[in-house]
Amino acid sequence: MPVSPLQAAQDVLARAIALLSLDSGTAGAPLLEYDCRRQAVAMGVAALDTWMHWSIRNTDLSALSKRLHNLDVPFGELVAMGNYSIDARQRGVRDRPGVRARNVLNAKLLTMTFQTARQWEVGFGLLGIRSGLSSAGSAMTPKQTHSAVTEKLNALSHRRNMIVHEGDLVRLVRPRNIQRARLPRPEVDADLAWVGSFLSAVDTLR
Repeated sequence: MPVSPLQAAQDVLARAIALLSLDSGTAGAPLLEYDCRRQAVAMGVAALDTWMHWSIRNTDLSALSKRLHNLDVPFGELVAMGNYSIDARQRGVRDRPGVRARNVLNAKLLTMTFQTARQWEVGFGLLGIRSGLSSAGSAMTPKQTHSAVTEKLNALSHRRNMIVHEGDLVRLVRPRNIQRARLPRPEVDADLAWVGSFLSAVDTLR
């Protein structure tokens, strides 16, 4: 049986949680303070991308949502697909355009991020799911409002970007020394638990 989007996302999340076993909680440790916590947060947010990427990539090509139907792809890819079909027909080889279409879709998805609430709404649109964030919040335990889900996704994405793009350094106007943002362990545990709950909820919407 093929691996599901939820299983793929849960694998990434489990690896994020496993990173926390390296957390010494001691300043000056070999992993430099709380860097394993930072990596765990980054991996946890990657689990959000994973679910959406796998879900869209596995969509039924015979029943595309309007948004997915209008997805922009490089024109050169379309030309290459047409040429391949012509060549296959001339060589008497079985043509599988659906597989190539999925490969093009996958390449496009790798340029797209699904972390913030707005990005998730785009993803839900590609999947043909209406009111996705509200429905996901209602399916969570405990239930969460649309605004609460939106706020949490945006906060997680922002924290992830601080880590991935800026090394989690504190922004100062005229810094006299390097300061790293604090990241308490209970906060990380709660964030990863929320991601797990959210993923389980959105998977019921497919």
